Amino acid sequence: MKKILLTAFGVSTLAFAVAACGGDDSRPTPQDDPPITEAPGGGSGGDPAPNPGSGGGGDPAPNPGSGGGEDPTPGGGGDPRPGPSAQTFELRMRGGHLAGFTTLRVPVSDVSVTVDGKPLTVRMVSNLVDLAANPEHAPLVAYFEVPKDAGIEKVHITVAFNEMGAFSKEGAVAETLIDARVAPLSFDMAVRDLATRGRAVLELDATRSLVARATNSLLLPTGTVKF
Repeated sequence: MKKILLTAFGVSTLAFAVAACGGDDSRPTPQDDPPITEAPGGGSGGDPAPNPGSGGGGDPAPNPGSGGGEDPTPGGGGDPRPGPSAQTFELRMRGGHLAGFTTLRVPVSDVSVTVDGKPLTVRMVSNLVDLAANPEHAPLVAYFEVPKDAGIEKVHITVAFNEMGAFSKEGAVAETLIDARVAPLSFDMAVRDLATRGRAVLELDATRSLVARATNSLLLPTGTVKF
């Protein structure tokens, strides 16, 4: 399966290289990668459905006490169904190399999606995701809409962190803070690739993305973008 590699070249500028691994530019099929499971059960903490059913379902109500669940942020709710001339895609995050981690809470302060510098509609779903709570699950971060029949071939996605997170490991007596106040992470995605499963999944390599410091760890996002 084709992946897009994200690598930090420098701590000060936090520039990222975006490249297709393996040189394969063919479009992947859904069978190339195991499906990402949803959160178990139908209780709280699950993702809102992209197309809520009738009868006033809509998005789940915000739950500030959920401790970093996937509740919509204030002002970021609303019906995620696209308009008649737009298609909705998901941006999700997932953790990689999580052996030993019991929690990995990564703050996401904002997501923007543009085409030639012009912003598209984005609906934030979660500002804090725990990537170690269920390693097989990729928490939903945001929805974004791409107009149909507009000849758009690719979009530019920017993920901003700019907050403090935390992680814990087996046997640790306390959590370690994560300083995520770093430059935004940006990458391009082809619309035809997004349409394969209706999403982009930013997978962070937990081992390589956390740089130990005296009192906390610095987040230098390293990993892949899958679709």
